Amino acid sequence: MCPTNKQNPPHVSFLIASLQHIIRTQIDNQLRAEDLTKTQFDVLVFLQSSRQKKREVIQKDLQTHFKVSNPTISSLLDRLESKNLIARVVSKKDRRIHNIELTQLGIQQLEHVRAIIDNAEESMLKGLSEEEIESGRIFLQTIVNNLLEKEVIDCDFHSSQTD
Repeated sequence: MCPTNKQNPPHVSFLIASLQHIIRTQIDNQLRAEDLTKTQFDVLVFLQSSRQKKREVIQKDLQTHFKVSNPTISSLLDRLESKNLIARVVSKKDRRIHNIELTQLGIQQLEHVRAIIDNAEESMLKGLSEEEIESGRIFLQTIVNNLLEKEVIDCDFHSSQTD
């Protein structure tokens, strides 16, 4: 990344894109070490959030949420199931439907990976005060909301943590 030039500072969008790329690369490397992809992690987070809200999840829900095709989500679920992180369980309401649920190992893996990501974030924010961190959160959230033209968006994967 270019050093800051007071007369011609980099665009905020450039800085955000650079930061996103660096963070994504670090997270991908950490997830790879745990034999997970970012998409697999995202599915586990979605399942845990739904579990806490006591909502059943079927494959179609995942297709819709992640905007992927049936074969794509099916393949992804096959990989998660082969790792024993999820299970397809026959619905008690309709035996034709299979709910997608986290296994105990899936819950443990998710918490383990969250701890790794929390440590990475702690390192990233080293040297910043709580006020600076909160101001940064508000700044970034405002940009997200402006771009999406929405009042509120919840991007925090911690919001779905277990008790």
